[in-house]
Amino acid sequence: PTDRGPVEPVLRALAKRVGFCDGPNGSVSSAYRALARSSPAFAGLRPWLGRVNGSMCGDSPFGLWSINSVELRALASWVNFSEKNDAVVPLSGCPAPAGAKLSRDPRGEHYLASVNHYDLTCRHGDGWWGKHRKPCTWYRAMAERAAAAAR
Repeated sequence: PTDRGPVEPVLRALAKRVGFCDGPNGSVSSAYRALARSSPAFAGLRPWLGRVNGSMCGDSPFGLWSINSVELRALASWVNFSEKNDAVVPLSGCPAPAGAKLSRDPRGEHYLASVNHYDLTCRHGDGWWGKHRKPCTWYRAMAERAAAAAR
């Protein structure tokens, strides 16, 4: 990203703290670059994608109201994604297998939630309203599905 004035140092520090810019000389980290479907690292995962039975992706940099919401929204604005994103991963980097239909239902196998990257970890619980804001419910549904399949 280019210089954005006095807020630039704050956003650079945030990007570094969340591991976004851990590459050489403060560039984007190799882990982040590997999320691009065109990346050779991502290509190495293709044989395994047929085994993926669930995925969750976020499309809201602000996400659930939390202490991280404003900073992640600011980070996404600074990065200037050209598509929907969770403040760290663009929707095109979503790990859902090609052809998977993303659903707003947290009981669906491939869930598209209106949450940010931190919310996807369930660190802030489920949203208080809307099925599209329930990351913890999705984890629970996937665990129940796996337990039922193991019986």
